[in-house]
Amino acid sequence: MITAYTITYTGKGFSLNEAYSQHWTKAKTKKDELKNIFKGLIEESGIPEITFFKLDVRFNARYDVDNITPMLKLFVDQLRYSEIITEDTKDIYTGFSVTADSSLGKNTYSFKVIPLEK
Repeated sequence: MITAYTITYTGKGFSLNEAYSQHWTKAKTKKDELKNIFKGLIEESGIPEITFFKLDVRFNARYDVDNITPMLKLFVDQLRYSEIITEDTKDIYTGFSVTADSSLGKNTYSFKVIPLEK
């Protein structure tokens, strides 16, 4: 049986609209902040190295479902920087799902890393 790993972040998100509308320096500051938060959460989680995976994200925030894609990108990039995955190409990172979930606390994002066998 394959074990999935869930990492939960509660705090201000970063939307696609914000990424497009903010001055690049402000957007970079927010991205760097989230990268550091994700780095700590990933390191604390004890996720082992993973060869293939998909991602299931659930969230409760004011954003539309398609508007939180920058959060996914930052999270997966941090998996790579933390050497949990070797690359984030389509051969390794095969897909994702995003679901709005009002049962989560406000401004909560749950990232479930689901290892796959190839």
